[in-house]
Amino acid sequence: MPRYKYLSKDMGNNKRRGFMYADSKDDLSTKLFVNGLYLVSFSIDNDTLFEYKLTTKQLSDFCRALGNLVLSGTSLTRGIDIMANQESNQNIQKILIQLSIFIKQGNTLSSAMTLCKKSFPIMLINMIYSAEQSGKLGQTSLKMSEYYRKEYKLNSKTKSALIYPKILIVITVAVVLIIFTVVLPVFFEMFEGQKLPWVTQLMLDISLFITNNVMTLMVIAGVVAVLITYLLSLKEVQYKMDKFKLKLPLFNKLFKITYSARFASTLSSLYSAGVSMVDALELCAKVIGNHYVSQQLEDLTFDVKSGKLLSASIKKVKGFDLQLSSFILIGEESGEMDKLLESLSNNYEYDVEMTADNMIKIIEPAMIVILAIIIGTIMISVLLPLLQMYETIG
Repeated sequence: MPRYKYLSKDMGNNKRRGFMYADSKDDLSTKLFVNGLYLVSFSIDNDTLFEYKLTTKQLSDFCRALGNLVLSGTSLTRGIDIMANQESNQNIQKILIQLSIFIKQGNTLSSAMTLCKKSFPIMLINMIYSAEQSGKLGQTSLKMSEYYRKEYKLNSKTKSALIYPKILIVITVAVVLIIFTVVLPVFFEMFEGQKLPWVTQLMLDISLFITNNVMTLMVIAGVVAVLITYLLSLKEVQYKMDKFKLKLPLFNKLFKITYSARFASTLSSLYSAGVSMVDALELCAKVIGNHYVSQQLEDLTFDVKSGKLLSASIKKVKGFDLQLSSFILIGEESGEMDKLLESLSNNYEYDVEMTADNMIKIIEPAMIVILAIIIGTIMISVLLPLLQMYETIG
């Protein structure tokens, strides 16, 4: 329930100002009337606004529902109210209620979305603003629904390819720690006083070090994790890390295709909605998802402002697929830039899926081999002294 800042008058025509919680304008007016006051003007206290950033999937669902309702002839305020009543997610429902209140106060949809404290991305707000000017709110909303659906699918595929090796690394570390702290100490008690092979002695030293310094190692791991988190929050480090991503063997192809797909899809959506090329490129730089590429896109925007062709300037951007500039050149010559970019983004979406699947097929056996080598080395370190014992007994 939002808190309103209101101006009212009493029966003696004296002005009264204050704050009051209410569900809507009508609810606020009723509550003031009960207290002998008449509402003159009101606004929402921004400090009490609910904050929630919608995910790409939620944005896709929002745009699809909005587009269908608008195209069916439903008024904007009625459509938002219907969406709020049907929404099962309480966080999204609160955002929709706030959006409805702002619109009922006389704000346009794009202005109301801006007031909702970063719940909606700047790109969507600009697209809605352009749609309001052209009278194509329904069509633009459905187009943006498709855009965010692709973005969600793209992000999911990229994350699945990256999270797989992370899971295997965590499992490998966990298995090794269990072996060193639980399993090996039991075996090494059998070899006490015996001269051990170098590999067994090494495993014994590692096991003793871990078991004797568990708390110290946990504290060090915690400090390192906090330090890494802090460093990754710095823009300079993010820039260097994003640049390094594009040089990683195996992964660099996936990143380049992903950024190319995101750029093509975003530019196509913005350009087809009537957004100028310069403004579209500035928005692309903000949503590309890589600081290194974003910096290059800012330089690219400057070149386009200077009158250079986009197809010629984009060749200098490191982080995009090579065929991107060729498609843009064809689009510039044919005058159908948006259609060609949309077609290219669909091709890239397929390429991302194939590349991610191929990466997983390569990473899976590689990680299994690494885990087998680690476990095999540990097993050999245990078996060698056992064989020595058998030979001595023999």
